[in-house]
Order: sequence, then structure tokens, then C-alpha cells
Amino acid sequence: MGRPKKEKPNRADGRFQTRRTIGHTSDGTPIVKYFYSTISMEDARRQAREYVENPAEYENMPFEEWARRWLSVYKEDNVKESTFQSSYKRPTEQHIIPYFKKYIIGNIRPADVQQFFNDMSAKYSSTYLSKMRICLNGIFETAVENDICRKNPCKNVIVKSKIKKEEKRTYNQKDVDEILALCDQHRYGHYIRISLQLGLRPSELCGLKWEDFDFKNKTVTISRACTDLNGIPVVDKPKSDTSIRTIPVPNDLINALKKVPGEHKGYLIISQSGKNISPKSYSERRYLTFFKEMKIERVLNPHELRHTCGTLLWEKTRDLYAVSKFLGHSTVAITAKLYVHGSPEALREALFSDD
Repeated sequence: MGRPKKEKPNRADGRFQTRRTIGHTSDGTPIVKYFYSTISMEDARRQAREYVENPAEYENMPFEEWARRWLSVYKEDNVKESTFQSSYKRPTEQHIIPYFKKYIIGNIRPADVQQFFNDMSAKYSSTYLSKMRICLNGIFETAVENDICRKNPCKNVIVKSKIKKEEKRTYNQKDVDEILALCDQHRYGHYIRISLQLGLRPSELCGLKWEDFDFKNKTVTISRACTDLNGIPVVDKPKSDTSIRTIPVPNDLINALKKVPGEHKGYLIISQSGKNISPKSYSERRYLTFFKEMKIERVLNPHELRHTCGTLLWEKTRDLYAVSKFLGHSTVAITAKLYVHGSPEALREALFSDD
């Protein structure tokens, strides 16, 4: 016998749908409940059978139970460990579950979700609120697919942070020149020089190896990122495909790196025991040590050195595409948002520089 033909989805949206009569109204009208699956018709029928056999399991499922199941089934093994921890587990475990812990998932209404974001808006940034929304939306969407609740109450929620967005600080060219002049005098100076001249993310800097540098062709290839996972440095691919890049290295940086004592093998930044370190450990120790011992009063954070590099490159070249490729942005639109300012003076300089 040949293999049975695989059933095709019977809905226009690509899902499988089946239905069961689960009771009757007082006048005898059947009460029909629909079951959906993105996997197969058999999976939809399985859900229907399980519901008919034990409807209370679905109708009365606590939000907390399904939220943790969503994390383990849909996210834990399907994204990078660092992404799972920072973008999914932390927002869900620290904020979403505690807030909705007492709810039955099917009883949560749009007003409840909106109130959650209203409460969170005074405490967290737009970026972190967006992470929470992604998590909540994923929890409810999969609950609908598994017929645990009827609708997703997140769909029209308004997410807006009340926290005033701080402007990113930068050093000007004079500041950078003064700091670069001090880099050769300090044991950690080449880390600072790399950040200022190559604009690497702290995670990329901590994932950098000596062999990533091609001293002959004066380039460096960025292909790794190191993140902090519960205090442990974890090395993986960078945050996006465009973050993987080979970029030119200035002559003075090449010469400075050649003068760094040691074998020039393995990770660029290592602990006393010879192991790589996380961006958090680097920022709190070596980075701050440099600025303190070199008596630099105005101290920006490591990511602001990247922003300084991008700002100065944009001011020098006015080439968005080149700056975007150099920094490894996912789109040129991100570069434009960060570095192209809409003041009349900036527009005049960009458009009418000969006037």
C-alpha cells in the first residue's frame, strides 16, 4: 500500500480546523466549538478529543501555567540561549507572570492587558516594554492556537513608555584625540582604542580573537559576540547577519596592536586565568580602570564609545551606507535614525554646504 496522502489545511490562513458539538442551548441549538492547528488535521482532532474528555483543563488553565509552557515549548530550544534569557524568560518571569499570576488565561481581557502596560510605562523604557509585548502576544497567540483561550487580548494594546529618553552622549574629535594619546600608556588602552576607532559593540569586543585581525591587509572580521548569562560569558554569533562583517583597520591601530605584549593568540580580552570575560565584567573592571587611572573626568559607557565612532564617521563622510556597513547595523534606516538629525542647521550643512 502507498502512503496516505497528507491532508491540506482547510483554512485560507494555512491552519487546520475541525469542530465538535460540546452541548446544546436551552432551545436545543447545538453549541459548536472550533479547534485549530498549524501542524496537521490530526493535531486539531487530538485537541478536540482532549477538550471533550477534559474541558476543565483548558477552560480553567492558570495564566502562569501556560506562560511557562510557552517558554519551554516555543522559545527555549528555538532561539539562542542568551536571547531566550534576556528577551523572553526575564520579562516573562520577572514581570508578566507575577502580574497575571492569579488570572485564568481565558478570563484576561484587553483592558487587563492595557492596565498592565499602563502600570509598567512609568518604570521601563520603550525597548523593554516592546519585549514584554512580544512575550505576551506570543503567550496568547499560542494559547488561541491550542484552543486554551478564544481571543488574543494584546492585539490593540497601546504601549508607550513615560520615561524620558536620554540622549546618547558622545566625545568630540578633540576628546577622542586626547584619549587615543593616552591609550598607548595603559595596559588596557588598546581595548579603548578599538572601541573608539572600530565602533564595536561591547559584546563584539569581548568575542574578538587575535586571529580575527589580518595585519597584512589591515582588516578585522567580526564573527562572534560574547554575552553575560547569569555571570558566565557565552560566545555565539553576533545579533544579526549584518553584524558579521570584515572592516578596515586604521594604520595607527594596527601599529598599537602589534606592540601589545603577549602571544597574540586566542581571545583579545582574557581573565588572569586565561579565560574570556563577559561585557559586564569588562565594563565594571578593565574599562573603568583605564578611565580612573588615566584621570579622565568625563567617562562615557562602552556603548557610547561605539556611538562616538559612528557620529564622527557620519560627520566626516556623510555616507550613510558606509557607516551602516562599518558598524554592522541591520538596516541603513537604523543608521539614519541614530546619526542624521533633523535640525535646520544640520540639514543646511548636508544640503547646501557650498552656500
